[in-house]
Amino acid sequence: MSFTYTSGATDTPYTITFHENTECDILVGGGGGAGGKFGGGGGAGSVLFTSQIVLNGAISIQVGRGGVGSTSFNANGENGLQSNITINGITYIADGTGFLNYTNANGWLLSQVSAGTSAPFYKY
Repeated sequence: MSFTYTSGATDTPYTITFHENTECDILVGGGGGAGGKFGGGGGAGSVLFTSQIVLNGAISIQVGRGGVGSTSFNANGENGLQSNITINGITYIADGTGFLNYTNANGWLLSQVSAGTSAPFYKY
């Protein structure tokens, strides 16, 4: 199953409940950064992955949106927003990441990036 960003200002929340021990593989991605006007694309969000984790009970998931691209010169696209999953009261975060490249009014291509970071995600 997958959970995607669908609406809201910053994220789309989900809750899933496992009524018995269920072995899962989990992939969480932070929202990607947006590109600037007439520039390159934004950076990818951070990624968390674990496999063969056994879940039981309620799991909270928040899927962060990607950044919004710039529509004007001398302006960056937005950073993507974090996604997270909460398991047994511990929240694991995949940060969103930064924008990349915009062109100013004088035609100069400027590059900037803000790299995403993430908390360690350990197999239980």
